[in-house]
Formats: sequence, C-alpha cells, structure tokens
Amino acid sequence: HRQDLLTPFLGRVAYMGRFSSGRTRFVLPLEGGFHRWTPFQQSTFVQTLEEVALDSERDIPAILRVVRQLTQIPNASATLLELLAGVSNTRLAVRDAALRALGRLDEARGLEPLLEALDDARARVAIYALRYVLLSMPQQAALELLKRAPLERVTVAKEVLRLIGELQTESAYFHLLELSTQSVKPLHRDVRVALLRALWDYLEDDRTWEVLMAAAKDEDSAVADGVIRIPTSRLSAASQEKLVMVLAALVAHPDPDVRLETLRHLITLPVTDTHKQLVLPLLNALDSKFPEQISTASQAFFATYSGSDNTLIEQAFQNLIADRKALDLATRAFLSSQVYNLVKQQGRANSGAQAILAALETDPYTLHLQTEIVFLWLSWEEIAEFMISLENRSQLNPDVYHIARKVLEASFQRRSNPLSGMQTLERAWREHPSETLRRLALETLILSSTRSSWSPQSLEQLQQYRADRSSMVSAAAQFTFPTLTLEL
Repeated sequence: HRQDLLTPFLGRVAYMGRFSSGRTRFVLPLEGGFHRWTPFQQSTFVQTLEEVALDSERDIPAILRVVRQLTQIPNASATLLELLAGVSNTRLAVRDAALRALGRLDEARGLEPLLEALDDARARVAIYALRYVLLSMPQQAALELLKRAPLERVTVAKEVLRLIGELQTESAYFHLLELSTQSVKPLHRDVRVALLRALWDYLEDDRTWEVLMAAAKDEDSAVADGVIRIPTSRLSAASQEKLVMVLAALVAHPDPDVRLETLRHLITLPVTDTHKQLVLPLLNALDSKFPEQISTASQAFFATYSGSDNTLIEQAFQNLIADRKALDLATRAFLSSQVYNLVKQQGRANSGAQAILAALETDPYTLHLQTEIVFLWLSWEEIAEFMISLENRSQLNPDVYHIARKVLEASFQRRSNPLSGMQTLERAWREHPSETLRRLALETLILSSTRSSWSPQSLEQLQQYRADRSSMVSAAAQFTFPTLTLEL
C-alpha cells in the first residue's frame, strides 16, 4: 500500500553482510502486480533487470525469471527481450523464452522481431509465439502478414496454414483454396495435411469437399489419413452426405493402414448413411485376406447399419457363409462388447441379431454361432424358446450344450437385471423332458444363486435337481455345495 517504501529495494543497492559479498544485488522475485508501481519505480526495476540479464555470470534460471518479469511490467521496453531473443544468443533456453515473451507483449510490440525470426533457426519457436499476436489483430491485417511468411520450413508452414484457417474470413478461405490447387511448387506432405485441417472450418462450402475428396483418393497415405477425422458434430445434412462419400473413398483406399483407421473411426463415430454409399466399400472390406480388416469392417458395418436396414446385414452374412474364417471373424466382431454397447447406446433393438440368424439358419454347421448370438443378444424368453426348438429338431448336440454353458455367464454379466432373466430360463427348462435342458436349468440356478444368495426357494429347487432321474443332472446337483450366509 506504500509504493514510496518500495523504491530503496529495487535492486540498485548491493548489500554487505554475513551471506553477501557486497557485489551482488538482491532482485525482488516478483512476477506480477507491477501495474500498481509508479512509472519511476517501473523504469528503475527494468534497469536492474537489464543489468541482471546482461550479466554473463548469471545462471540461466535467474535470467529466465527476468524474462517473465519483463513481460509483466507495463512500461518495459521490448529492446531487452529482442536482444535476448537474438539469433546470436548461445543460451537457447533464454533465447526461446525471450521469443515467447515477445508474443505476449501488449500492443504487438514484439511483432517485428518475431517476423524476422521466421527466416532463421528461431522459426520453430517464433511461429508459435506469433499466434497470440496475430489472432488479436484485425483479421485482414493478420492475413496479410501470414501471406508474407516464408513456407520453406515445414513447421512454420504448418502453423501458418492453421492460423489462416482460424481467421475464418472469405479472403483467408480463398487463400487456402489457392494453396491447395497450386501445381508450380507443390506443398510438402505434412503441410498439405495441415492445409486439410485448416479447411475443417469451412465444411459447408462445396469447394472444400472437392479438396477433401481429392485428398481421400491420394495414393500418399499420410495425405489420405489427414481427412479421416473430419468433425461431424455441426455438419448440415448435405455436408453429412459429402462426408459419407469421403469416408467411402477412404474405406476403398489402396493402403491397408488408411482403410483400418477409417473403419475404426466409423466404429467410434458412426455416421448416418441415408443413401447407402458405404455399403459396397464395407462389403468389399469384408472380402479381405487380413483378419484384422475383416473384424474391424464387420464392427463398422454393424455400427453403421444395425437397426436401420437389417436386410443389408443379412445379405452380408449370406455372402460370407462360404468363407468360414471370414464368417467366424464377422460373428466375433458382432458379439464383441464394443458393438453391443454401441448399438444399445443408440437405442437400437436386437433386429441386427435377428438378421444374422436369418442368414445362418440355412447352414446347420453354424449352430454354435447361432447359439452365441442368441444368448448374448436376444431376450431371455427368446433364449428359452431357441434352445427348446433345437431340442425339438434334435439339434441340441454336445457342442451346442457346451457353447450355451460358456456364454450363459457372459450373458449374465452383459445384461441388466440378469437375476430375473436367469429365473425365466430356469422355469422354462426345469420340467422339460430333455436332460440337457434340465442340466442347463441347473446351471442358471447355480449362477444366479451364487451371484446373489441361496434363498430357501433356491435350496429347495436344488434338492429337486439332486433327485432328478438323469445322472447328468443329479450328479452335478449333488456336488453343488451352496455357501450360506449366517444371520447374526
């Protein structure tokens, strides 16, 4: 509160004492609040900071603190920071810190030295320091400065294009389009990717999609990869359709890495394909010699079309039946928890599972796949009916039984309110003439009671299974030992 008491301690006097030689002055370690000082105090402290910064015996941390202090003093000149940011400064940490500090000065006082730094080894730091200065200027003035920036250095050129894109003006957009079509001096591949990213702010213009489509079809995988993650949150319906066309081109790209990345993107961020432009590329992706591509393409197919057009899913599986490996991979992809959670989050019903079952039911060798789909996707009542129908057709063989036992627990873990579902299965199978179904009913009782608790009713039911006429059921029941909870 008393600025007049501060003046003697601004570093102009060296103190002699037990811990001081009398040659070094104490500099206040303040890095804020200078706007409260008088102009005389500010200029006095700046003079002290200049002497500290130019002292060759000072350590780097002390000089870095001086740089931070200079950026906070309102009346500080940019001259010292320009000197510290000079290309001849061998202390690179100090030089880079001074360059960043120039970008934070008021009234763009550090603009000129930063522009000069773009032509030498300081460019990689100077271009990022310019960001704050340029975005705080009038947009047209900033664009003119960016147009004059050298594009020979890749780091500089990438940031220049990003900054131009963020200006979001017509003139900035026209300049980006000109750069995208220039053929006299083609852009570096990394610069082209930065240009594509800069065009993301202009996705409602048809000319932007022409550039993005050309990039999607480019044989250079790095360029094609630059258009995979186009944001979809604020696109109009027309732009959504253009995005689907670009993604379809990427799914058909000759580079397998581009195809895989696009398919993964379709899984995490599904698109609405109203005109079914992705159907053929995704079906072609399923016809592959790469197992990972088949699995990923299957998940992308389900994420895109499950619940919207299940005829496509049925057709896709009918095409895969002859290729046993591809069929198995596609089914495993459908059974994955990722696809299950995604489809459920979208509020879609289990009609996709019904479509796959419709395609598989013509092949008796796919009963194990059908069983897994039924247990993991369909309702508890449909599970009960499916197993009974297999028994009635004499198709409930040992392999199907073991598959059912294996996926029963997975179904329990995946579903909401699984206890009532297990009770539904147990009631449907407990009195059935088939010992196999009664054995499965015992499994549902054990699973539900072990996960919750053995009630008097479940213990009574266990006793009935122990007395079952079939040793397949009674033997397993007699060697089931419930863990009871004592009530104190």
